[in-house]
Order: sequence, then structure tokens, then C-alpha cells
Amino acid sequence: MFTKGTQVEVYSGPNVRDETGNPFWYPAVVSSGPIPLNAGQQGYYVLGVGPAAYPFDQYAKNESDLRPASAARADLDERYRAFCRWAGVS
Repeated sequence: MFTKGTQVEVYSGPNVRDETGNPFWYPAVVSSGPIPLNAGQQGYYVLGVGPAAYPFDQYAKNESDLRPASAARADLDERYRAFCRWAGVS
């Protein structure tokens, strides 16, 4: 279970591969959730790396494709805070 503002790593999935030909994990921050998904699954909306300004593209990801971040990133923290200001939430 993750909470809003938690930094995570998101699994790319078996069909998205890096330059070595392997699936990978990429950094993101949980922006909302949990949310119900298909077949009784649970997921979260996440924000990926990007500017601390609009647009804030959020993506729904299955909880099983998320893991806690190995290290916190200041840029993701700032992006999440900017998203909250833009959305008018705390």
C-alpha cells in the first residue's frame, strides 16, 4: 500500500525494454489512489520525472508493478508539490 507523495519505482512491463533488451524500473511519485482496476486489481496514479510545472500527466499503474524507491529524488518531490499546488490539494 502506498500513500500520496510516496516515491516509487514502476516496472516497465515485459514488452518495454531498455537498450540492453531488458525490462526496467523507472522513478515516479504516487499522485493518488488506491484506485480499483480490472479483475479486482488495485492501482495508483503516478507522476513520472518531468518539470515541476503543468502539464502533469498521470498514469494508472497496477500496485504489483510498483515498489518503494531505492532512493528519494528531490526533483520528484518538487514535481509532486507543484502538482498539489496546481490541483489545489495538500
